[in-house]
Amino acid sequence: KGVPAFWEHVAEASRMVQDRQLAILGGRARVLCCGAGAISEEVARYFRACRLGSGEPVQFLELYGCTECGNLALNRQLLPHVKWRLLPLEGDGAETARVGEFVVKTGKMMFAGYHGRPALTAAAFTADGFYRTGDVVRVRTAADGATLVDVLGRAKSGLKLANGKWVHPETLEDLYRGAAGVRRLYVHGDAAHAHLVAVVEAEGAPSEERLLAEFGRLATAAGRPRHERIS
Repeated sequence: KGVPAFWEHVAEASRMVQDRQLAILGGRARVLCCGAGAISEEVARYFRACRLGSGEPVQFLELYGCTECGNLALNRQLLPHVKWRLLPLEGDGAETARVGEFVVKTGKMMFAGYHGRPALTAAAFTADGFYRTGDVVRVRTAADGATLVDVLGRAKSGLKLANGKWVHPETLEDLYRGAAGVRRLYVHGDAAHAHLVAVVEAEGAPSEERLLAEFGRLATAAGRPRHERIS
């Protein structure tokens, strides 16, 4: 079990030596779990394509939940006991109606409150009793009808561009770090501009055109809207 940054480093090292049997983890790791943050779909797909020496496929599980209300989703699919709503973000219109701050009820798995801290407890819930996770998510429907939730970032860490759109740099950094030729990356945006830029520590000597093309490919594959793309 590890956080997204750990699995990104393992995937990078595994690719370098073409280790699709994950000998880097001992060669017997049948189930890998990722929690405490969102991981790029590209990294998750890489691990799910790995096989042990016996031919057994590796299971890569994306876990999403919190101490206050338990498990919420597995591999981005919302669990059936979870009741949810999205609180609107300032500046969002109809085109982003499926993006907002995630608030939930999980029945008996919900906590009652923070001991001895009534003000903090009151701030943690909506007026009708939904717990504020503090996460900004995108909710979508899978081909089989399942409800999928993509964590975009924390509500307090978002920034607003000049066009009124909100973005969450840490999640975009997770996405664009998967680009070929990128070792490290920092995404920047501000209220004076309607677009994002990236500061990149390159691996090798990729051209700016090649990096932009790779960023575009990743954004398209992940279904990212125009304002979340690097230009």
